Amino acid sequence: RDSPEVSRLKHMPDEDRRAALEARDTPVRRDPTDLEGRSLNETELRQWIDAGMLVGNHTWDHPCLDQCSPDEQLRQVTTAHEWLAEFCGAPPSRFAYPNGDWTAETERTLAHLDYDEAFLFDHRIDRTSGEHRLRRSRLRLDAASSPRRSDAVLSGFHSMSLTLRSRVRRT
Repeated sequence: RDSPEVSRLKHMPDEDRRAALEARDTPVRRDPTDLEGRSLNETELRQWIDAGMLVGNHTWDHPCLDQCSPDEQLRQVTTAHEWLAEFCGAPPSRFAYPNGDWTAETERTLAHLDYDEAFLFDHRIDRTSGEHRLRRSRLRLDAASSPRRSDAVLSGFHSMSLTLRSRVRRT
């Protein structure tokens, strides 16, 4: 779960968020022992590829795309796409929206770049039967998920509570 500061930054227009981060004396950091939030370096990424794993696009520097201008959304997706195509030897065909925030502009870019699938972060079971290949739902469960969290995510309660929290925050 995000800290109040990170949550506030995620809901700012991208230019304002970048300016706020630039003006800080110290960067916003995750817990250094939490490896989940850490990016791979190039050596680790090469090892991942060499092990036969798939690498997808997640933007160049992970902004919340719904807070970016259309031009910045395009830049974020295409810059990462081109770098990954060069580094991996083939263009990526999968995309995960940072923070799960879908935008029509980004979806158009992904369609133009011929992506096979793109993933939201909406904690829903995907029942679209392939209707929206660039808007696939996904659940977040891992070995550290408690039985209570797992039950909430699988029941749909977790996504309902996130929607409600978002509506309350906007009012």
